[in-house]
Amino acid sequence: MRVRSRASCPIVVEGLSRFAREATLFLLLILCNQIEAQLFLPGDSVYVSDSSSDRVVKLEDKDGSGAVDPEVETEVVIFYDDSSPGPDLSTPGALAIDKNRGLFLLDGGTLDSLLLLTDHNEDGDANDAGEFEVFFDNSSGAPPLGTPNALSLMPDSSLYIADDGKSRALLLRLEDLDGDGNALEEGEWHVVYNSELFDPKNLPSPILIDPEAMTIDFASGHIFVADATQEKVFLLRDQNGDGDAMDDGELKVYFDPQDVFAFGDPEGMSLGSQGQIYVTNEDTGVILQLKDVNSDGQITVDEAHPYLDGSAVLAPHDTNDILFIGEGALLVLDGSRDQVFFTTDRDGDGAALSDGEVVALLLSADVLATPSGVAFSGDSVTPAPTFLRGDLNRDGRADMTDALKILFFLLLDHSFEICADAADVDDDGELTVNDAIALLEHLFLGANAPPSPYPETGVDPTNDNLDC
Repeated sequence: MRVRSRASCPIVVEGLSRFAREATLFLLLILCNQIEAQLFLPGDSVYVSDSSSDRVVKLEDKDGSGAVDPEVETEVVIFYDDSSPGPDLSTPGALAIDKNRGLFLLDGGTLDSLLLLTDHNEDGDANDAGEFEVFFDNSSGAPPLGTPNALSLMPDSSLYIADDGKSRALLLRLEDLDGDGNALEEGEWHVVYNSELFDPKNLPSPILIDPEAMTIDFASGHIFVADATQEKVFLLRDQNGDGDAMDDGELKVYFDPQDVFAFGDPEGMSLGSQGQIYVTNEDTGVILQLKDVNSDGQITVDEAHPYLDGSAVLAPHDTNDILFIGEGALLVLDGSRDQVFFTTDRDGDGAALSDGEVVALLLSADVLATPSGVAFSGDSVTPAPTFLRGDLNRDGRADMTDALKILFFLLLDHSFEICADAADVDDDGELTVNDAIALLEHLFLGANAPPSPYPETGVDPTNDNLDC
C-alpha cells in the first residue's frame, strides 16, 4: 500500500479570473485527493474477517483504480468460509499475517480456536484441503479459552492471545517450537497473565478484568491492554524475567480517560512507529492517539488526543478494529457502514480529520456484513519525511546555529547532507541566503515565524522539488 507524494499532483492555474481560478483549484484539489488515495500496489491485500457471514474476505485493487470493486474479477475473494473442509467459523475476529506461514485467524465464539490459513496451491484462497491448521485451541491443556478476542504477532513468530471469558482475564504466549504447525504441545504455550491465579481474598491492585484489545511494543516487550469494563489502558511488563506479568509492579494503569474522553468499548488497538498507541471507541467511532511524551510510563489526558472523530468528513461510526500500516496511516473497520477506511495524516497535525485524509476502500457495502478483524499483506506505507522548518541539526529547535549552517552549506561546502525542506525557511521552494536571513530576523527581530511545519515537527504541506 502506498500514498502518492503530493508532488505527483502539481496545481498550476494561470490566466484565469479570480472566481475561475478558485473554482478550478477546488476541483483540482478534489482530483488530487482521489489520485493520492491510490492505496494498493499489485500483490498488496487487505484481509477482513466477518463475524456475521462467518468468513474471511481478501480485498485487492487489481486494476489500480484506488478502490476495491466487487465487479472487477478477483478484487474480492472469499479467502476462507464454511465451504472449507476445515472448522466452520463461529465468531471470526482478530487477524495477523506471518508472510512465511500464512494468515492467523482467532475465532472467539463457540470455536475458541486460533487457525492458521495458508494458500498452498496459490488459487487465491485457503478453502482447499491441507490449507488450514488448528494452531491452538482448548485441547492444549492450557487454561481454557472463553472469549479470545485480541491477537498480536511478534517478529520472532510467537503470538499473544488475550481472552476475557469466564469472568477472568487471560493472556497467553504461543510458539510453535517443534515446527509441526501448531502450539498445542506442553511448553509451546505460556501463561503471561491469569487473574484466576490470584487469591480472591487478596487481589492485587490494579487487576485486569476485561481485556478487549491489545498491542505490543516489539522493542521493549511491553504489552498494552484496553480493559472494556474499567475503561482504561493497562501496561504489563515482565520486570523479573520469569515470563509473566503477575508480580508486584508488573501491571500498572497506563491511561485513565478520567471522563475527559469517552472511552466506551475499546475494540481495537495498534502501535505506531513512534511509540504512539491508537485505541478505538467502538460506540462512538473515535480513535484516540496516546503518546508518552515525557517518558514517565503513563499517559495523562494532555498526552491523548483524537486521531479520528465525528468531525471528519468520512467519520467511522462503529470502529471494530484498526491496524497501523505506516506513518500516520491506519486501516479502520466500520461495523455500521460495513466499510474499510484508509486514514492518513497527510498534513502532519497528528490527526486524520482534514479533507481527503479518510478514504473508503470498498465501492460496495454488500461485501461485508460485520467486519471484525483486519490484516495487511503489503509493506507499510512509505512515511512522509517529517522535519522542523529551520532545524538543520535536528536538535528540536531552530536557532542561530541552524542559520549559520545554511550559510555554510550555501557559500562554502555543498558536500554534506542536509534536510533541504528544513533549510527552506521561507518555504519558497529554493535554498538561498534569504532563508538564513529569514530565520535570524525571526529569532532576533521578531519577524514572522517560518511556515509550517513550525514550531512543531511535521510533514511539508507544500509542493516543491525539495526533500528531506
